[in-house]
Amino acid sequence: LLASQYAPSTIMKDECGMTPLHIMCMNPCKTPEAVAAINMLCKMGPAALTMENEDGETPMEIFIFSQSCNSRAENDYQVSAMSVMHKATGKYLLKVKRKAMLSKRKKCAVPCRLNASCHSSDGAVTERPLSE
Repeated sequence: LLASQYAPSTIMKDECGMTPLHIMCMNPCKTPEAVAAINMLCKMGPAALTMENEDGETPMEIFIFSQSCNSRAENDYQVSAMSVMHKATGKYLLKVKRKAMLSKRKKCAVPCRLNASCHSSDGAVTERPLSE
């Protein structure tokens, strides 16, 4: 409930470096409500997916080691939760990478014009001498 009202709470860490997603992933995912909670935490605070606790573990690593299932239904919930985290991690990392690329282009926009630099098709900056 707190995460839905105050998104920054999803990336707050406790004294062991655990986010709410780390803690949720410590418990076996055996119900659709658990999958929904993981989904909500991933959507509200995707940065938590890549955050490590004091032991260097991400939520996904904790999830993998803490799951056990006694039925086909439990297995399906765990696979669903893993899929949610996998997709959310991919989206988050792509967003971070795009933001970094845009930031890099903005930083070099003025020097590129002044130094006659240009970007190649692979995004690398190449210097060209100023013509006289």
